[in-house]
Parts: sequence; C-alpha cells; structure tokens
Amino acid sequence: TDFTSIVQFRHPNELGGMYWSFGFVLTMTSLPVVIAIYERQDGDHSVVRLALMLLYILIPSTIVTLGVFFFNIEKKYRRTFYSTERGKEV
Repeated sequence: TDFTSIVQFRHPNELGGMYWSFGFVLTMTSLPVVIAIYERQDGDHSVVRLALMLLYILIPSTIVTLGVFFFNIEKKYRRTFYSTERGKEV
C-alpha cells in the first residue's frame, strides 16, 4: 500500500518509514512525468487537460492532508516516517 498515500494503511512491520516516504514522493513526481510523456506522444488534448486539472487538485490536497496529519500526530511518531527500521526490527 505504499503507493496509495494513505498513511493509515502503512503497516510498520512491512514497510520502514523511509521506504514509505520515498514511495510517496516517487508517486507524486511520477504523475506529471507520465502526463508529459502522454502529451508528447500526441495524446488526446482533452485527456491531457483533464489529467492536469486533476493533478493540480490532487497533489496539493494530498500534501496539505499529509501536513495536517503530521501536525496532529504525537511528536514521538514523526521519526517513524524517515526511519529505516521496520517494526519487527525493533
């Protein structure tokens, strides 16, 4: 579930925080890249326009939601999102 950006689905025994964070960043950066590739291959202009519109809505709202989440969780858990250890290694 590392590609879903749903932080509640991240199970600490399966994914370390660094791996989940890397997957999150990779997913967010791959969206505009894929749209650009589709556009360069003479993709349908209306599809590109719709994809860009969704992109401009989804990425900022996902980042804001993640920011609100980090603001509201207990400070001792924040380090688990950049730690390389998994729960079963603790």
